[in-house]
Amino acid sequence: MMWWGHQSSVAVWLWPVIGLLVAIAAAVVALILIRARGDPHEAAGSAVEILRQRFARGEIDEAEYRERLATLEAGSPWRPRGRRWRSAPPLVAAAIVLLLFSVVAAAAMASRPSPFGRSVTGPSCNAPVLPGQTVDVTLSDMGAMMGGGGMMGGRYYPGGSMGPGYRLGMMSLTASASTVPAGAVSFRVWNAGSIVHEMVVLRLAAGGAGTRPVGQDGRVSEDGSLGEASASCAGGAGDGIAPGALSWVTIDLAPGRYELICNLPGHYAMGMFTELEVQ
Repeated sequence: MMWWGHQSSVAVWLWPVIGLLVAIAAAVVALILIRARGDPHEAAGSAVEILRQRFARGEIDEAEYRERLATLEAGSPWRPRGRRWRSAPPLVAAAIVLLLFSVVAAAAMASRPSPFGRSVTGPSCNAPVLPGQTVDVTLSDMGAMMGGGGMMGGRYYPGGSMGPGYRLGMMSLTASASTVPAGAVSFRVWNAGSIVHEMVVLRLAAGGAGTRPVGQDGRVSEDGSLGEASASCAGGAGDGIAPGALSWVTIDLAPGRYELICNLPGHYAMGMFTELEVQ
């Protein structure tokens, strides 16, 4: 199972569990209130009993007795005519509504974009069995907004990878390991974001991760690239990894320090890089 499997399970089941607990709590409160109020005949027991005694003593006739009894019963919100639980109280109905809402919310959460990614349910495709040490890489973003204020102080790149007039939000590239043994290293790259991404492997710059100069086009130089994963649901280079898709690449790495980056326009500047040490 891939590293996002547990995350998916939690995301799918958390909301129904919370909703169920809230619904149960509301139902318990409702039942407590019902028990506290008791039977309407008991609450108005003295008036009803007095009315019955007066009718038994002949102080009022049957017509007047029935009229006054109907008036007492009509004045109760429960209108008891038989069993105490005949009418469901508003809080029980609210508990049922909350339970149904939690189920609907859970279904929506399973398919909606998450704050740092496109989907909480995992990749839309699977990678084959890969050789060597496997490193799982996640590409994430806070989404893209048209013009205006952007998100998290994003930098504006006209004509960037998402088209003219877009403002990029905060992005990240994370790896499941920071150190791997030398030799064959397989990268399994999941685009958990809402826009196209990629992963390129470069030797670490002298200044460290994130210090490469960014050109006017929002990219950094890929001279000396050792390989990349940029094909949707396929291995190697391509046109970019679509949101929710998986890509992979296997590279023979010598001991040293490397940088994994996304080099689509503006993405490196927005934080899509991480360091990998090969020993």
